Amino acid sequence: MNKPSTANHLKSLALSFYSLIKSPESIAGYLLETVSEWNRSRSWRWMWITLPFLLVNIGLWATAGFFAFRNTSSIVQAAMVQVSKKIPVEDLERIAFERHYVRNRVKLQSEIDAADAASKNEDTAIGQRSRLVVDDEFAKSDKFLETEVLLNRAYRASPDSVQAKYQLALLSSLDDKLPSPQKTADELMQKLADNEADPYPPAHTWMATTIIGSQAQLKPTDVIQLEKHLKVASQWKQIEPALLSLYSRFCFDAGLPERALAVAKLAAESRPELNLQYSQLLKALGPQHDAEYKQALKNAEKAFEAKVAKASRTEADRIGFAQVLLMQDQREKALEVLQQGLTDDPKSSKLIRRGLADLHIEKFRLDNEVLIRAANNTRPDLEVPDGGLGGTGDPANEIDWTNLLAAAKFDRDNPTVGQEIGFQWRKLALPPQDLRDVLSHQLREGFATVETRLMVAELYLIKGRVEDAKQQWETILKKYPDSVQALNNLAVILSREEPPRLSVAIELVERANRIKPFDPEICDTFGEIYMNAARPIDAISKFEESIRIDPKRVATRKKLAMCYREIGMNDMAGEQIAQIKRIEDERNLKASQAEAAKANEEASKKQLEEEKKKEEATKKNNSESKKAPDSGKKNADTSKKSPEPSKAREPANKEASDSSKKASSIPKKK
Repeated sequence: MNKPSTANHLKSLALSFYSLIKSPESIAGYLLETVSEWNRSRSWRWMWITLPFLLVNIGLWATAGFFAFRNTSSIVQAAMVQVSKKIPVEDLERIAFERHYVRNRVKLQSEIDAADAASKNEDTAIGQRSRLVVDDEFAKSDKFLETEVLLNRAYRASPDSVQAKYQLALLSSLDDKLPSPQKTADELMQKLADNEADPYPPAHTWMATTIIGSQAQLKPTDVIQLEKHLKVASQWKQIEPALLSLYSRFCFDAGLPERALAVAKLAAESRPELNLQYSQLLKALGPQHDAEYKQALKNAEKAFEAKVAKASRTEADRIGFAQVLLMQDQREKALEVLQQGLTDDPKSSKLIRRGLADLHIEKFRLDNEVLIRAANNTRPDLEVPDGGLGGTGDPANEIDWTNLLAAAKFDRDNPTVGQEIGFQWRKLALPPQDLRDVLSHQLREGFATVETRLMVAELYLIKGRVEDAKQQWETILKKYPDSVQALNNLAVILSREEPPRLSVAIELVERANRIKPFDPEICDTFGEIYMNAARPIDAISKFEESIRIDPKRVATRKKLAMCYREIGMNDMAGEQIAQIKRIEDERNLKASQAEAAKANEEASKKQLEEEKKKEEATKKNNSESKKAPDSGKKNADTSKKSPEPSKAREPANKEASDSSKKASSIPKKK
């Protein structure tokens, strides 16, 4: 056999090795070929040259086999084991979710509900809650960085791994080095939540929190998504119970009372103090739940009383206890509980002061209910809240404003105080100057609620200060761009300007219509804008749509009649006038019937009171007449107990009495 030349032999080995590098899966064939080279050469010298190639082939075989048959799950599993040693998943969940609640300002407890508007710096107000305090040094530690490396390795190895994705999302939410930690975490959690085949409740809990904190007013689509997430999140045992309580409110608002009750009950079972929210829901659902309501209120009272008795009590515990007492009509005791909190810590935060203010507002409403109702039927000399104006001669001056003034003294920035002042003012009951100053302060500093600004805008409109009213609506829309009432009212005013800003007005009312379609008021506004734009045909279409939704809108029918006359359709205009007369006659008839019924009711009440007085007088006379025979019996008894000599006269007395009886039995002549 011819031995191959050295050059050819080396060339063959080099080509074999090169092919092996390019295609490791063919290693078995190349191994055999290497051995065959030695068989052909039969030279020990070539054997020592070939042996290194053989060892290299075996090493490559082992390496290729390891990577070919190794399961990627083992990589993830190994990484997750190391992560759990660095940071237990329970600790990571707790820290990440607490930070998430703070960032999104989620109203998870009654104390946050009471204080989320206590300060303009809401982050500070909520961040002070001990339950939500997060250790910021954690994200800077070596342990955090090592964990981040391990989780990224696991996620790259298996992007579909639920645990790797979930824990990486939690860790990302704490990584302040990222451009947007919240967004990064939300994207990962959303991927987990999108897997409808295998729902992951913690991810749905996270996304529900994100939706709640994303904006001040949730859109209908947001509410649908929130309900979807919370439905799955409620299956998680570690879910924040107060988040369940919040979910129950959304269910109730969505017209799902049974689901709301079930969720609220589950939350109350997990955290006894949430029986307060559960009892409020039961009360709203009516007297058929009276027994459950009383029991829930009792459980809430017991829970808060125990918390207040502890040295570790918080201001939120006092607030909750006071709310329970208030629902039980124990106002003085509730006031005492809050006052004690202020006594224990005179520098206490706004939470206690807010609770005291709200309690005084409640007392103000109850103390003046009748007077306020009477005052609202009058029209005092209105002035607008510019800090120093106010009319005199107001019939509502008889109202006792003491409790509302006390509320403003405890918490001048309380939006509820400003809302109550605005409400009474709009209802034509002029508040004292001090309260008007408080309202002006809230308007300037931004504490006033949307409702307060809407009422103030109406007051400006009554006084003819259109620009000031516009300013209030524009302020509302900057913060709450979906406020339908502000959009609608501003559109009307802009269409009435000289020259009218019709394009802007139409844009505003179209936005309002998208948010709240089929609203008769918005359709009416549409029609009025078209009237001002000299487009009577379009105006007629909108006015007819408005009265189709609400047939008893007299003002809309009057405008519709005007449009019909403008285009020469007098018969149609006359028909609308006839309809207006019919509606007004029906209203007058109902009003007269209501007045008659009220008069009859008052007359019957008066008659019942008189009959009651007569009955009481009769009972009094009867009781007095009964006293006289009793006194006679007493005299007779004393005579029986008299000494023996009186008995000697008894027969004579008996005879006298017998003769008197006989005399009385003889009939008298007429």
